[in-house]
Amino acid sequence: MASKTVLYITVVSDSGPPAKALAERIVRSYDQPKSAATAIAAYLERLVGGSGSAIVHVALAGPDTGTQGTGTIACTQANALAGDRVTLQNTHFYVTTAPSTNPALGQFSRGANNTECGANLAAAMNAHPALKGAWTAVNAGGTVTVTAVTKGVHANLVNLETTKPTAFALTQVTNGAKGTLFNELRSYRLGQ
Repeated sequence: MASKTVLYITVVSDSGPPAKALAERIVRSYDQPKSAATAIAAYLERLVGGSGSAIVHVALAGPDTGTQGTGTIACTQANALAGDRVTLQNTHFYVTTAPSTNPALGQFSRGANNTECGANLAAAMNAHPALKGAWTAVNAGGTVTVTAVTKGVHANLVNLETTKPTAFALTQVTNGAKGTLFNELRSYRLGQ
């Protein structure tokens, strides 16, 4: 497989709306990638035009020698009840008796045993549009291992949560590590 080259852009804004508003206006929802990319480009154009001020850091990254963050969810099917929830990266997954075919709802069946419960949870995670391209989930005997697709420490900051620890025993995401990543870094001051 060919190695990937990645362009990272970080904007440190001196003015304008707070981060929450920027997230809502610019980054948008996971299911609107085209409009999000267009909004990001328009934001950068406004900065270039002098509407606001920021420092823009651009890093060109080659193949990453770091490691991907991983966490686990050990399923105990007998304790899982309808309505119990597991959360990864602010994306919720609910036990239900009749899961919807809409993957964005994050519903899964508890199954007949731990292995089925884990398989159903992993399938729901892999199908959810918010996690596609960011996380993968693999079941082994009722223990689901979630793995960040990209390498680096960022995955270690993501919390796994559950409303039912006796049904879903969690091991938080760890082991994400930065490797040799940045080949070149440039910074630009834009705006006022």
